[in-house]
Amino acid sequence: DGDLKIENNHARGDYREYYPEDLEPHYLTRGADSEIYSIHPIGISVILAPVYALGGYKGSVWFLIALGALAAVMAWRWTLSSLNAPGAATFGWAAIALSAPFMFNTFTIYPEIAAAVAVMIAFVVTGRSHIAHSGIARWIAAGLAIASLPWLSTKYAPMSAALLLVVVFRIGKKEPAASLRIAARNSKVWVVAGIYAISLAAWFAFFYMIWGTPLPMAPYGSLVQTSPLNLRFGAPGLLFDQEYGLVAYAPVYILAATGLYQMWRSGGDLRRLAFEITFVFAALLLMVGPFGIWWGGTFGPARAIGSGLALLMV
Repeated sequence: DGDLKIENNHARGDYREYYPEDLEPHYLTRGADSEIYSIHPIGISVILAPVYALGGYKGSVWFLIALGALAAVMAWRWTLSSLNAPGAATFGWAAIALSAPFMFNTFTIYPEIAAAVAVMIAFVVTGRSHIAHSGIARWIAAGLAIASLPWLSTKYAPMSAALLLVVVFRIGKKEPAASLRIAARNSKVWVVAGIYAISLAAWFAFFYMIWGTPLPMAPYGSLVQTSPLNLRFGAPGLLFDQEYGLVAYAPVYILAATGLYQMWRSGGDLRRLAFEITFVFAALLLMVGPFGIWWGGTFGPARAIGSGLALLMV
């Protein structure tokens, strides 16, 4: 209806097109104009708006399923190029793409799968084989992918910063010391970092315009959503809890830990790749672990870390 205020939408029952029962507006504090705005980030809604206009709720679900398939395919191709082992890559694809924690996220309207695609784009298009010989479009795509993560969910902000550091570090690795190569390398850094900085400034401005403060926690008001003490339970719970844990539903993920260890022992590019994966995944886990509802609400297992699962395929 042309705005982000949701009280009138709930009063009209606009949601009855895809949900039959009564729904109250999901918010914790009103905006600076005393209007009700959703507590949920707008990223996934912006992405799905044209899809929903064309195909409704079912079209939106199928679109997210396609995004899940895209993330899995990108991870498979990345694994294949990293290891040159088609059988291992296909086993890794099956272990991730067919697992309950990943598959159950693909057909629900949550930001996890869209974020998984963004993470894979940032990781794959900036691979070391593309650093020296690639056009600027590749780095624009990486910048946009990383910059989209905070808009999809505030919980992805630390992961986006970790991804930015990984990409910039990749660009900064030693290349032949020709002046043109150095200039090209610097332009790639400025493209990725510039897109991220502009997006971050707009993100903070968005909170300021609606809630009167640039803090991303503004939609929660005075309600404390996180506590460092919760990390003692949240982080292990997301991995091992019998109701919501990753490994409880898909024990095959244990091989991701052993695989990272073997990559580290191998040294060279595999060691660097293992560090990058661990760094980005840890940024996600350490952010969502302290949440009061670290399990991610009423849905499937390990939903809060679903956006990082494709990283574990290699």
